[in-house]
Amino acid sequence: MKVSSVATCEDTLEASFTGAASVPSQAPCESDPCRFTSKQLAKYRSRVLNSYALVCYLPEPLGSFFDHLSKKLVPHCQPRSHITLLPPRHLSGPRADAETTIESVAATLSPFEVEITSIEIFDVTSVIYADVGEGRERLMQIHKRLDSGALRFDEQFPFHPHITLSIDATADQIPELAQYARDEWKAFPYERRFTVETLHLVHNVAPGTWKDVRRFHLF
Repeated sequence: MKVSSVATCEDTLEASFTGAASVPSQAPCESDPCRFTSKQLAKYRSRVLNSYALVCYLPEPLGSFFDHLSKKLVPHCQPRSHITLLPPRHLSGPRADAETTIESVAATLSPFEVEITSIEIFDVTSVIYADVGEGRERLMQIHKRLDSGALRFDEQFPFHPHITLSIDATADQIPELAQYARDEWKAFPYERRFTVETLHLVHNVAPGTWKDVRRFHLF
């Protein structure tokens, strides 16, 4: 099995799966706006070490566009743009059981369309993200079906399908960066829809490092 790295902007893979961008429960959000600090990110990375997640990667040209956009917003990042179906979780059983669950669900699914709509900002965390229109309900249904057996996990926030673009901008940067992202997205000349045909189980093998461990095809 080929194993490939999943690089993300300051661990957006692990810090952005839900509508509230998976803020750690101890994160202080009393000030406005609330945002991740380096200390909070480090603590969260430690907490998700050796966890698993399920994602679908964006095909071209959407993948390259959002990778490039993320790098513009966060110059030090090395992203691989994706939508998450299962946020990071430590398995409650053998990985083989988790893979069997995913395989069983995937076997009942046919490829489906997802549309990327607009650039938004999560209120709680000031995370900049690309929202999902068509396909959103399908992603939520699949998430619900997969959250069982060895994959069962009590998530802190309601699931919100999206593509994370930036999580560590300063408060004064956020409006300008969000507007830049909206302008770039408005000028994107290609199709804003894509077909989800494969799902990828990924494993957090070290802080900030995710590896693809298995691909699941939809039929």
